[in-house]
Amino acid sequence: MVLQPYLVGSDNLYERFVPIDGNNGGVVQLHNFYFNLTRWGRGRTNFKIGHFDIPFGLEPINDTHWTLHQFIPVHDAGFKLDWGFSLNGSLPEFDYEVSLTNGTGMDLSDQGHSTYLVAGRIGTPTEENFVLGFSSLYGEVADSHGVHRFDEGDPGGEFRKLENWVRRLRVGMDVTQILGQFELKGEFSGGYDFDQPVINSLAELGWYTPDEKLWAYLQGVLLYQDGHFGWSNDFDTRIGFRWKFAEHWIFSGQWIHEWNSYIEQRGNEHATDDFFAMQLRVTF
Repeated sequence: MVLQPYLVGSDNLYERFVPIDGNNGGVVQLHNFYFNLTRWGRGRTNFKIGHFDIPFGLEPINDTHWTLHQFIPVHDAGFKLDWGFSLNGSLPEFDYEVSLTNGTGMDLSDQGHSTYLVAGRIGTPTEENFVLGFSSLYGEVADSHGVHRFDEGDPGGEFRKLENWVRRLRVGMDVTQILGQFELKGEFSGGYDFDQPVINSLAELGWYTPDEKLWAYLQGVLLYQDGHFGWSNDFDTRIGFRWKFAEHWIFSGQWIHEWNSYIEQRGNEHATDDFFAMQLRVTF
């Protein structure tokens, strides 16, 4: 059983990953909050119920919650975790998980539409130096950008009116290779939002010091979306580090440079920007 609530506060924060009324306030967020029954399956067939990672891509084997270092789950499922249940297990040659979830991420309230998400990942054992995984998902999920995802045609048509959900299909592949102090990661996914093609990709090179207290990485993210503005792409590079300078303390930093950005995110202009962030975490 894993119970991991977060108390999240906002002080005039514009961009935030949890719903908070107004610019200031607080909320309790449930992250990993599940029970995984392993008693009878001996690890080969387990039953999980609660709030857990969507089994798709790199995210479920690399927890990035509340860290600067991120992958691309919000461009596939639309969120990292969801409420539901799964069958999961580890066999000598591969690990697997198949889930049926609510399709809303954090929120369990009425979305005005019957959302759901079916997802699954199968891959070689994650404790090996080389890990290869294949994923797929399908469902009708809550998405605040659903207004931009519609069947080909007039923006005032049927799907544009249903702006808080998206019919989503993805298939994907992820790979991890450890070579001494270096680590290579890659993820590729493709599919549709309604009838609009989507292509997402990520490549990452990481380096650890011999004591693994310091880790640095270079990451590239390339996203394509056929929205109602036509084909748009989002390409950025990210350089970051994570330094565990004491037993319970971790200091991180990251610089993101946008080479191109979705037209819908920049007021109909292909404007780019640079983002700098630092983070201090304490765990106990």
